Amino acid sequence: MNLSFQISPVFLWRVSLVFALAFLGSLAIAAEEVQFPSSSMERLERYEAHQLGQANQAFRDGEYRKAESMYVAFMSEFPDSTALPFVLLRMGRSQHLDNKRFEAIRTYREVLDFFPNSVRYAAAALFYTGEAHWQNGDEEKALRSWITLAEDEEYREQDVGAEAMNRIGDQFVRQDRWSRAVEYYWQVAINFRDRNRSAARHAMDRVIQHYVKNDPNEERLREFYQKVRGFDRRRPRDVAEDLSEDRTYWGQVNREVDRHRRFGRDEEAEEKAYFRYWAEQMEGRFPAWDDFQIDLAGYHRRYEGDTSRWIARLDDLFERNQEDGDNARILRWMSILQDHPERVEAYYNKLDFEQMSNGEIFDLMRTAYREIENNRMGSNAFGRLRLGEMDDSLRGDVISFLRRHGEEAMVLRVVQSYDDPDRGQRDLLRYYHNLNETEKGVEVAQELVMVPDYAEEAYRRMGEMLQDNEQYQEAIAAYQMLDNAPWNMWRIAECYEAMGQTSQAVQTLRQVENFLEDHASEAALRIAQVYRDAGDREQQVSALRAVLNRYPESSQSRRAHLDLEELGYTRIGGGVQEDD
Repeated sequence: MNLSFQISPVFLWRVSLVFALAFLGSLAIAAEEVQFPSSSMERLERYEAHQLGQANQAFRDGEYRKAESMYVAFMSEFPDSTALPFVLLRMGRSQHLDNKRFEAIRTYREVLDFFPNSVRYAAAALFYTGEAHWQNGDEEKALRSWITLAEDEEYREQDVGAEAMNRIGDQFVRQDRWSRAVEYYWQVAINFRDRNRSAARHAMDRVIQHYVKNDPNEERLREFYQKVRGFDRRRPRDVAEDLSEDRTYWGQVNREVDRHRRFGRDEEAEEKAYFRYWAEQMEGRFPAWDDFQIDLAGYHRRYEGDTSRWIARLDDLFERNQEDGDNARILRWMSILQDHPERVEAYYNKLDFEQMSNGEIFDLMRTAYREIENNRMGSNAFGRLRLGEMDDSLRGDVISFLRRHGEEAMVLRVVQSYDDPDRGQRDLLRYYHNLNETEKGVEVAQELVMVPDYAEEAYRRMGEMLQDNEQYQEAIAAYQMLDNAPWNMWRIAECYEAMGQTSQAVQTLRQVENFLEDHASEAALRIAQVYRDAGDREQQVSALRAVLNRYPESSQSRRAHLDLEELGYTRIGGGVQEDD
């Protein structure tokens, strides 16, 4: 491809004629734009570099027609410039992005005809030619351009080569020609692993999918793993030469098998073949690795359809690797077998409560209630807790869990064991508040307001419970004890409004508007909403106009504008007039 060339006046005239036609609009292209290296720019003459820099700036600003004419002018003024291949490519890109795709294709052709040895720009011209054909709806020509690029040993090593080969692969995938697609994905994943990670990740995922699911082949998957130096999508790593017993590799295989495990309802045969194949590949490996063996047992179950054999495999795995005192592993088996009560009971009986810490017993209690859904077992586990040996933090965690499970009697037992009785009452208040047990909660809160560290929370939770229970006057009294405006003021206004006392609600909100500048616009809008809920349209409109006039830059002003339009006031300017 050694070809020297100088731009002739005839060529310049023809290019100028081509560029004379234009259409409006622009089009974003996925691939990153090919740049003229700064080192090459430094070797240009000063005025030459200045002219090219201005043209490039117009291109970056999206002024494609201006850029196009500037590139034409550059070619006319500097016919011997080393930048000509780049300039001609950029003229094509300017046309392309100006929606003159057929003209752009002809310009790209000029790059290929006259500058085939300028690999960076010739490869880009081939890629963009395919892009233009694709956008024109001619997929066959697009694919032909990209394949030409991919088959050239120099062109395909350029950055656009990765994008082109991925496009080819994607097209073959759409045609369900995966074996052809993988040929291209394989190259991208290996050649661009370090310098174009996004393209490499896409290609890698496709190759993995093919050899894991479409055409399961552990031998080829292993070879690919070594070629790309691991399946970490972020960065390559050192890979062992022998992967037959490499835990990292087989752990990744297992994750990929699990990731691609979904099949449609009409793919039962394919699903069974899939899990049979991978169970056979994993069989006999890492007998002491619980995670691996549990998944393997699941794969056998998926193709055998035999639950009893699955349970037997799990039982055998447990007995093979269980160590004395490993109660956490027993809990894990109980969770895995949660749908089989007799096996759960059997494993429960293996627990050595004397050796279990309070934390482990609490884990058992949560497993029993939440996963196994066996309340009797959960209650029994609670009874095994040594409450007197806990710290108050763990006691609080137990009460928090019991808000959704367990019984009030359990909570009271825990509260009575607290080292800090006031903290125990605080957690009891939270328990009653969560259940909306107003009478009991208020009783606890009334005692807790005497404790300075918890008084604020006690008044707040008391007010919320009373408000939810429609005891509005009592709720207002609790909220008035708080020093957390405007939160308590919003709540007080809500209570007044619920009692039908519109003027008191408005008065409360006025205090926020007048004295809390950061919340003034929100308070003003809430006033309008209070009038709306009271059915007072005149006052509502007046309040909405006040929001517009006083807080024109606020989000509440925009909301007020919309509310006025919904009320039929569409001529909204300095004032508001109702449409006829």
